Amino acid sequence: SVGPFGNPVANGSFNPTGLDLYGGFGLKWGEGLSFGADGKFISENLGPGSASSAFAADVGIKYRNFPTGLCFGAALLNAGGALEGSPLPSSLDLSGSYMLPLATEHFVVFGVDGNLALNDSSGSTGSLGAEYCYRGTLALRAGYRMAGYGNLQGLPGLAAGVGLKLDQAELNYAMTNLGELGFSHQVSLSYRFGPLEAPLLPAPAGLDYEMDDDLVVLHWNQVPDKGVLGYNVYLKKPGADHFRRVNSKPLAETRLNFKGMKKGKTYGEIGRASCRER
Repeated sequence: SVGPFGNPVANGSFNPTGLDLYGGFGLKWGEGLSFGADGKFISENLGPGSASSAFAADVGIKYRNFPTGLCFGAALLNAGGALEGSPLPSSLDLSGSYMLPLATEHFVVFGVDGNLALNDSSGSTGSLGAEYCYRGTLALRAGYRMAGYGNLQGLPGLAAGVGLKLDQAELNYAMTNLGELGFSHQVSLSYRFGPLEAPLLPAPAGLDYEMDDDLVVLHWNQVPDKGVLGYNVYLKKPGADHFRRVNSKPLAETRLNFKGMKKGKTYGEIGRASCRER
C-alpha cells in the first residue's frame, strides 16, 4: 500500500507459484511425413484468491521431400484452456523451407513462417529469411520479422547472424534491429554430450553400369529399409586420398547418369551409401 506521503508501506506478503507439466509423442507416416502432439497442464497462483489452472494441447505435422529440398509444416498451439478467465494465446503456425545446393559443400536454405493468432487479431506475425551453410560448419543468416511494432521507425524486425559448429560444440550470434530502440544482441554457446548420428545403413549392393557412346549409367539395388530417404555416390579420383560426393543432394532413384565420358579413360573409384533423415 501507499503511505500518507506517497511512500510504499509494507502490507503483508505473498509467494507466487507456477507449475507446467508436459507430455508428448511423435511418429512417422511413411517417407518424409511426421506427426507430433503434446498435452500440458498449466497452473499459477499470483496471490490469495488468484489461483488458476488449465489444460491445453499442441499438434503439428511436417512433410519433407528430401530429393527436392522442400519442407512444409503446420502446428496448432495452445488449443483449449483458459487462465483466470482469459484464453491461452492459441495460434496456427505455418512454415515452409527450400534447400538449394550450390555445390557439394555449399547450400542455401530459404524459409518463411507465419503465425496466425486465433484470439488476438493484432498478435499475428510473419517471418522470412535465408541461411548460407558451408560444410555444416559455418552458417550466415539474415531475416526479417513482420509484426506490430507501433510507431517505431528504422526497419524494426531486421536481423542477421552467424553460427559456427565444431564437433559437438556450437556458437551462435544474432543481432536484431529494434528501430529507434537500437539493436539487441544474443550470443549462445551449446555443447552436445555424445555425437548425434543417424543409425548406419548398409551400402547399396549390386553396383553395375551400362555404357552408350559417351553416357555411363550407374545403377544399384534398392536398400530394403523404410528409413532410406536417398542415396549418395562418391568418387575418388586417381591419386586422391579421399572420396568426394558427386551428387548435390541425395538421389531418390537407384541410378545416376554420367555424360561426356570417354572410353579407355580412368575417372576414379566409385563408392556409394544410403542415408537417413536426421
